Amino acid sequence: MFLQGSLQNYFDALYQVGVIQEFLKLDWRQYQDKRETFPGNHSELIQKLNQTPHESLLSFFEGLPKESLYALALEVACEFADYSERKNLQ
Repeated sequence: MFLQGSLQNYFDALYQVGVIQEFLKLDWRQYQDKRETFPGNHSELIQKLNQTPHESLLSFFEGLPKESLYALALEVACEFADYSERKNLQ
C-alpha cells in the first residue's frame, strides 16, 4: 500500500513532531530490512494515514509509538526516492 496525497506534507508533519531528526541518527538498514515484514498493522497504519486530513497529521502522529513513526518516516523517504527516480528517468 502506498501513501496518497502530498509526501511533502507527511515529511513536514513528521519533522515537526521530531521524528525526522531522530530517524536520521538511527541505523536505517535495520528498518529497511524489516520494511517488508513490518507488523501486520503497517498497512492499516498507512490506510488510516491516507484517510487523515492534512490539517490533522500532527495530532495523528503524536498518538503513535516511535516504531510506527520510524516506519512511516522510512516509507515517506522510500516513496520520495522512488518518485525522484521515476522523474529522472523520463
